[in-house]
Amino acid sequence: MDVRHALKVAVVAAATLIAAGPAGAQPAARWLIIVDDLHLDFRNTGHLRTLLKTIAAELIHDGDQVALHSTGPSSVSVAWTHDRSVVDSVIKKIYGNGLKVSDILAITQGLTPTNEVDHRATLALSRVNEIIAVLDPALDREIGVIYISNGYVDRSPSLTRAGSSARLPVFALDPRLLPGAIVDARGVDAAGWNAYWAATRNSLRALSEQSGGFSLEEGQDLAGTLARISDLVRQ
Repeated sequence: MDVRHALKVAVVAAATLIAAGPAGAQPAARWLIIVDDLHLDFRNTGHLRTLLKTIAAELIHDGDQVALHSTGPSSVSVAWTHDRSVVDSVIKKIYGNGLKVSDILAITQGLTPTNEVDHRATLALSRVNEIIAVLDPALDREIGVIYISNGYVDRSPSLTRAGSSARLPVFALDPRLLPGAIVDARGVDAAGWNAYWAATRNSLRALSEQSGGFSLEEGQDLAGTLARISDLVRQ
């Protein structure tokens, strides 16, 4: 009788472990990656693609879903998929198409007849809203938004959606903060550069923090940041 009881206990325990899954297993997540190529340096395209490959390898786990869209001329649009290789296959099509810092400052200082800076920010915002609108039926629960951009000098896109219970925490990643990235300050004095850098960094910080997320900061480790993002979204 004792043997049969012990076997029964063992079977129940094994079934419980199988149902619970592997020790330490995390729940699946959904990732919306938005690449704001209208506000990314062309000269850092290599670092941008490296960042995307790192995200695909380290953040997107088996069982996760991912969608990837660009705001500008890269014209990349990947619908929800469980297949990470789809993301890998389009990374080579993505490139930075941002204005040079010297041009941005000349425009914001009123030294040019047209405001291309405002025009590009408007396009980015419109594209972000369009992406959210198209995905809206699928946004029925929390989704981690990875927003890749150099930031803005006057405003930031918002991913807040009225009338929805889904939470969209935004995690802003700036490729300029990766080791070896090019910081193109040609034709810009120190004061102008410092003002530009502070404005763009603050815009990404505000965009992410108001949503319940956070931005990659100077000196932070990318791998550690991605792990923190993963833990926050999967909790």
